[in-house]
Amino acid sequence: MTVTNLEKTGKSNLISPNLGRPSILKIDHKLKNKKLQTQLLYITNNYDLETFAKSIQNQISLVPLYDYKLSYKLIFVKKPKGLFSKWREKRAKKKRKRFLQDIFDYGKDIDLNLERLKILKSRLHRGKPIFPKIISVENSSIIPIQNINNTDHLNPQEFIIKNQVFGELNKFYKVTIEFTLNKKVLKFLKERNFVMFDIYSANSQINYHSLVISKQKWEDFTFVHATDLHLAERNDRIYGIVKKWAQSSIK
Repeated sequence: MTVTNLEKTGKSNLISPNLGRPSILKIDHKLKNKKLQTQLLYITNNYDLETFAKSIQNQISLVPLYDYKLSYKLIFVKKPKGLFSKWREKRAKKKRKRFLQDIFDYGKDIDLNLERLKILKSRLHRGKPIFPKIISVENSSIIPIQNINNTDHLNPQEFIIKNQVFGELNKFYKVTIEFTLNKKVLKFLKERNFVMFDIYSANSQINYHSLVISKQKWEDFTFVHATDLHLAERNDRIYGIVKKWAQSSIK
């Protein structure tokens, strides 16, 4: 986007969902519902709705995060059997080699030993982006916190404007998007209970881990809330210090 176009469309930021407050979408265990909708909250200095809508058109993408170990499993770790098995195994080896080159950047000579993969247990990689369709763009205004009935909705907060969190940006828009899950995401969900997405938006903005699609029913779960823990090494020594101090006082 050129400077001239940026001046016309204004500046904008995707403020929700985000890493601290992700959007969690439900999906059935049989994965029949492949088409999903969610909402995004933007803040901008563009007061013209149509101009803002054009500025984010084709600028939003959802990038899934996969477990590398599962991805490797999904591209034929087991040797194929039956008709054309040799040809299928040869094709599978090429896929595995490309996968490891892309993910681990090992170069051309790659050891396909699974023991090498086990070393990187927690490593994730990003898959091909999904490009959603914008269903609607609407004005969104600040609602006093005492009047908010449903916390699931994206509601602009007054402190953002009062504290000028985003500088001169003070206009809110709520954007509804629709997207269809691709085969790779569905394969991943067959093996896992959820998949996370980064949301890429205009001006190269990335909201990491801000969208989650989950098979969890949320009927039975545990919530732990721990506050004011004062975790510090000095606190472990207080008792010993006070004990010695009390003994010396008695003497």
